[in-house]
Parts: sequence; C-alpha cells; structure tokens
Amino acid sequence: MLLVMLQAGRAAGRAEPPTASRIAIWYAAVIVAATSFGTGLAFALALPVVLAILLPRWRPAWRSRLPLVSLYTVMPLLYFGLNHLSGVVFQQPLLAATLYGTQLMLGTWRRLPAGLAHLTGFGLFRLVWNGPLPRSVFPAAYVLLGALVAGVGAIAWRDGDGRRRTIVAFGVLTLAC
Repeated sequence: MLLVMLQAGRAAGRAEPPTASRIAIWYAAVIVAATSFGTGLAFALALPVVLAILLPRWRPAWRSRLPLVSLYTVMPLLYFGLNHLSGVVFQQPLLAATLYGTQLMLGTWRRLPAGLAHLTGFGLFRLVWNGPLPRSVFPAAYVLLGALVAGVGAIAWRDGDGRRRTIVAFGVLTLAC
C-alpha cells in the first residue's frame, strides 16, 4: 500500500500520468494487499477515488487507461469467492459471520463517527505517550485529535491546490481503512 501511494504521490508531484506498466504493478499490489488483510481490501476499494483526487489531469483518460476502476467488481468477487472457498476447505462458514458483522455495523452506523474519533484519538495518544496508560486517557486523546485536525486544516488552507488534494486523498484513504 505504501509503495503504491509513494509512486502515486511522485506522479502527482511531477504532474505526469503513471505508465501502463506502473498501473499493472499497482493492480497486482492491490490484489495482494486485499487478500492479505481487511485494511488492504478497504485500500483497494478506495484507490481509484484516491488516484482521481491526486491525479486530476488524468481523470478524462480513465475509461481507456485505468483498469483500477475494475477493482469495484473484482474485489467483492474475490472477497466472497475466497470466503466461500475457505468455508468449503475448512468447513467453517466465514461468510455468515462476516455478513452478521456487516449487518451489525450498518445497524449502528450513527455511532461510527464517534467510534472513529475515539479510536483515532486513542491511537494518537499512544503514539505520543509511550508509558503506562494513565487513568484518564481521553481528554488528552481528544485534544491531540483536535490539534491534528486543526493543523491539517491550517496546512490545507494555507498551501496550494496540490497540497489540498493530497490532504483530501489522505483523508479518504484514512476513512476507508
């Protein structure tokens, strides 16, 4: 994932579209990432949107040059196919548990933004605080999260369009993962 984003960022910095061979490498890397862990699947589904944001001059040529849009078809087929294969091979219906988890998450969608803020704040706190956890983590965690959002907002407001696109692409990727 990081390799794909590094190369896409370099292409955006040079304002040149990636080559066909580079796109093929990205496609293969995304397939491998998507079959390795859940965040890889989210990355695969977010990548076409992220590239549309990072490489705006390239958008008109997507229909002819960008096979990555096919990830919206390939990824669900691969995901459900591998789940089915796993159930057959290991006699465990993983798909039923996955569908139940998805149904549970969608049933509680109103709590997702607060949960995202909670987990992100905690993660930031752990990046800064390396010692044992104090009794009251979350006021400090929310302050760190607010500082991050304010800092990123200030950078986006002050810098040019290219930096704003990078920040928005990063936000989309973060929310997806």
